[in-house]
Amino acid sequence: MLYRKGQTGLQAYFQRPYPVLAILFLIYMCNTMDRNIVAFLAEPIRKDLDLNDTELGLLTGLAFAFFYTIFGVPVGWIADRMGRVLTISVACVVWSVCSMAGALSASFAHLAIARIGVAIGEAGGTAPSYALIAAKFPPQRRGAALGLFHVASPVSAFIGVALSAWVASYFGWRAGLIAVSLPGLIAALALFLLVREPAPEISFDSAEAPALLASFRGFLRHPVLRLCFLFAGLTSCTSHALISWLPSFMMRVKGMNLLDISIWYSVCFSVSFGLGLWLGGVMADGLGRRTPLAYAFVPAGSLLIAIPFMIMAIVADRWSVSLLLWTVPLCMAGTFLAPAIAIVQAYAPPRQVTLFGSIYLLANNLVGAGLGPLYVGVVSDAFKSTHGAGALGLGLLALIPVILLAITGQLLIARAINRNRTAGFASND
Repeated sequence: MLYRKGQTGLQAYFQRPYPVLAILFLIYMCNTMDRNIVAFLAEPIRKDLDLNDTELGLLTGLAFAFFYTIFGVPVGWIADRMGRVLTISVACVVWSVCSMAGALSASFAHLAIARIGVAIGEAGGTAPSYALIAAKFPPQRRGAALGLFHVASPVSAFIGVALSAWVASYFGWRAGLIAVSLPGLIAALALFLLVREPAPEISFDSAEAPALLASFRGFLRHPVLRLCFLFAGLTSCTSHALISWLPSFMMRVKGMNLLDISIWYSVCFSVSFGLGLWLGGVMADGLGRRTPLAYAFVPAGSLLIAIPFMIMAIVADRWSVSLLLWTVPLCMAGTFLAPAIAIVQAYAPPRQVTLFGSIYLLANNLVGAGLGPLYVGVVSDAFKSTHGAGALGLGLLALIPVILLAITGQLLIARAINRNRTAGFASND
């Protein structure tokens, strides 16, 4: 385990739970800005590089998610041994540099290579952050802490959309991409200099430390975690697809321009999605004091609420009405993440907390972030010859059967928690 000798007063302050959470919040802001920048600037990129919706779906989905998930599990295994702080710091530098390199792209292949580099870097960001949060906050406060951590995503969307769209409207999408990617280098340095690695409760130098494949099998054998793995991607398909396609839908179908996106969409998206991420953790923690089943019921109920508002937003005749209606599905789609991570952290063995988080993210990102945007893009291209620009609306409507399957999955997770109340947070019920 790596430690840095000596500790200043400022470093001592940044060993407390909420200051650590604040720096991880900034890191995650950079993470999600660089991850979603192609979605923010999808329309000018599509026109400049002559891309179709399937190629855009690959760039914002599978091309990113495949490498993110493939590298995520071994990086989580390494982070549990080499240190979460060092892992996150190095990863942040890698994804920031690769994101800026995307500005040099002259074709789909060039941009895809840059996005693969971003994905490999970001594989070392999220799961180690979950582990640091779990080390700093007790189980009964982790849901709220994780929810607050994930609010960085919509905050970064507000900054990322507003900044990239404004810069792109005056200087082009390449300048917008660079402007959004630069802050990650500063955030990485701040984390490395200010936050020390928490002392482990169990030594990871022991020869008895679980092997990677054995840990993976242990995750899948657990009745609750196995269902979380199976249904993670279906549950996150909605949020990832909306993040990837709503800017294009609002511009191409509803008539917004880049400055409208910069001003109006950035605010509506960040407030509604951020509220959902925060509410998901707070509601699950609050209701979880009565029953741990709330950690599955909250996302199930939220997804059900989202369906009618999605339909109304797609058929609305004005972009202002459509954007207002989209705020409800965006809010509801964000509620699942903090409860899901809280479940995984509650059932994970102490020596495998980062690795188990990485295994969960494998399914969450490979299916949700990988196939969700691609699925919408393929459906859109399939109907483009008959419906023109409106085909993208049909692609978004095609998410509804996926949402219904995800709700079913959450109810199965609730049943599994009910049958395994002696483990993790469920023992408090």
